Amino acid sequence: MKKMLKKTNGVSHTKRIMMVFDTPAEAMRICPVIQKLERIENVIPVIVISEQLETAQVMQDILALFQVKVHYTLPITADEHQNLDQLTGWALNDLTEIVKREKIVSTIVCGNTRIAFAATLSSYYNGIPVTQVKGPAIYQEDENAFLGSTSKDLIGSLAKQEMILGLEESLQTIVTRHDTLFLAEESAHKKMILVDYQGKTDQKKKCLKKYFKDLNKLQTSTKK
Repeated sequence: MKKMLKKTNGVSHTKRIMMVFDTPAEAMRICPVIQKLERIENVIPVIVISEQLETAQVMQDILALFQVKVHYTLPITADEHQNLDQLTGWALNDLTEIVKREKIVSTIVCGNTRIAFAATLSSYYNGIPVTQVKGPAIYQEDENAFLGSTSKDLIGSLAKQEMILGLEESLQTIVTRHDTLFLAEESAHKKMILVDYQGKTDQKKKCLKKYFKDLNKLQTSTKK
């Protein structure tokens, strides 16, 4: 198991909130909240994510966009040498260590993923209140959830409250920083096409490839 990133901020704060998320879509929703928490006096968010494989670069780009620093990375991605029991046990141990070391007073988890479930359970065992962040009802997250739709019931029964977040604030940040984020020719009118992608199933991956193929054709046609 890889060693976790150690938090280096030496400033003492009275309230530390553990923020746990796992996917780029979750990062898009929660990063504006993290920015707001960072501006509150005597509050410091402690950022925890899982090790990224397929979406590593996308996740890093989103975190860089919002200037969010990750304090801990948990290696709970399954492979042929690690089973689900081991990964869950390691995650619980690591998260409990974080809760105690950082003196966490509240936990915010995103979605119904494996790391969200482990963070919720660890916080519950240590008497830490949990808030679960969900996307709007239009986003069907159950099919990508840890243990399927069951995890929604498991986490929901342990979380003290629920919060619904969309992508409005994130999109506003992207539009505001359009000139520095995307290469664009000088023009009085600049347009963007935003593509929302949910899930990792083979069918959705095929759809995503088709999206990019069509977008490439559109970009080529507009340059002619």
